[in-house]
Amino acid sequence: MEDLSKEIYPARWKILLLGLYHVLWAVICGYMIYNNWPELDKLDTFKIQDILYLVMLAGATGSFIHSAGSFINFVGNEQLRITWFWWYLLRPFLGMAVAVVFFILFRSGFLEDIKAGENPYGFLALCTLAGTFSDLATLKLKEIFESLFRPKDDRTGKLSSEKKADTDFDSPHSKA
Repeated sequence: MEDLSKEIYPARWKILLLGLYHVLWAVICGYMIYNNWPELDKLDTFKIQDILYLVMLAGATGSFIHSAGSFINFVGNEQLRITWFWWYLLRPFLGMAVAVVFFILFRSGFLEDIKAGENPYGFLALCTLAGTFSDLATLKLKEIFESLFRPKDDRTGKLSSEKKADTDFDSPHSKA
């Protein structure tokens, strides 16, 4: 297997390929949203499947915005790493998934403090933001889950987020 830690900056063809991937996502999302956008006089006949389809596109578009901005910054500063390619490739799909979860939570009433209204525009705005800020949106999902279920984790051997300092490091009796 190739040691990816030694490759500092990707080859030009890899950067070009990833750049074209971003352009393709922009064209596909823009085209599909434009072709499926509801007409104002037909909002009441707009089916839930149509809204869900647009929600997925909005999430992918939001994640694309985040991904493309990151890609442009890292390429422009010559700090892009090959190890981030999967992050860029999977980001729109993550945005789709997060947007769908937020849509379901919103429709079920769990996110009633967010005033998006009962129209597709409100849902699409919410889902585009969820896709764009999917890292923060995932934290919100965790907050909702914890407030609903208040899980108690008594498992042994789990990783701790706190690092314990070895106060006896310089002691001759240290276990090191």
